[in-house]
Amino acid sequence: MSHSKQLNLLGSYALIENRFFSGTVRIQHDRQHQILTTGPYRWIPVIG
Repeated sequence: MSHSKQLNLLGSYALIENRFFSGTVRIQHDRQHQILTTGPYRWIPVIG
């Protein structure tokens, strides 16, 4: 499978796992946002 197809699959998986998916990262503590560690997010390193 090509690299671009793998990225598309990972992006689709992220959309399914996180109904609030966005290309912009904003953790809003006043809204009790949390960093996801399930689904495709378990392979993405947490920065910050």
